[in-house]
Amino acid sequence: MNREEIPVHGHCDPRFEKVREIFIDNLSAGTDLGAAVAFTLDGRSVVDLWGGWLSFDHQREWQRDTLVNVYSTTKGMTSTSTPPPRE
Repeated sequence: MNREEIPVHGHCDPRFEKVREIFIDNLSAGTDLGAAVAFTLDGRSVVDLWGGWLSFDHQREWQRDTLVNVYSTTKGMTSTSTPPPRE
């Protein structure tokens, strides 16, 4: 699917335009059917993008509030934020 046919919504601060480009490239390559990405910098949303498809037949677009499974992605974050055990 070419880049122009893929629905992408949201906002992206001009400083992070490369994120939008990579996001669209990923969807157009078929790596993901649909996805979302968001970054906050100094308490301000600088990237909040969602796009692609929710269904394989491309009849339902990915929405801002589409729910997804994250499985084990939080383990790394938890391990870096948990204080070491007391000795």
